[in-house]
Amino acid sequence: MGFKIEKRPEPGAAAKGQARPWHFVAAALAMLLLFWGLKQVSMPDYYPCDACQGTGLASCGAPGCVHGKVPCTGPCLKLDTPGWHHMDVAGHSPDELWMVFEHPSGGWSAWNQSHVGDAIELVDGAWTNTGKCKLCNGTGRMPCPVCHGEKKCPICGGEGKLRNWLW
Repeated sequence: MGFKIEKRPEPGAAAKGQARPWHFVAAALAMLLLFWGLKQVSMPDYYPCDACQGTGLASCGAPGCVHGKVPCTGPCLKLDTPGWHHMDVAGHSPDELWMVFEHPSGGWSAWNQSHVGDAIELVDGAWTNTGKCKLCNGTGRMPCPVCHGEKKCPICGGEGKLRNWLW
């Protein structure tokens, strides 16, 4: 008569061929990594570059140059030009600021702050709004005459945005 000795599995150990609990954790982490990688390749996420405020341009160091632009020297209305004041004008808020232009032949014309960026030019002896400034396109800033707005931001490489590598 013989008897057979069997080795009993340790308590908590899975039988041969059965998955252990850490296999499920590893599989879940692998799936998350796979989905993250696919998302990064197919739908990359970007955020604006803080160094250049999303312009992709850097300042060259010339006086007034900020991100490749300097204050406009054209005939456009700018809020930092002295002479703005409040006026009582029918149909307008008393909080609005106005710039008054006196005509050479007498009389005057005024434009409020909603016309900032518009060119006010003397046409046939009268001040006239000729539309958006040709130098700055109504922005109040024009390309820097030194760098011509071509110096790229060293942080984003001129892209104006950075890749978000987190989720």
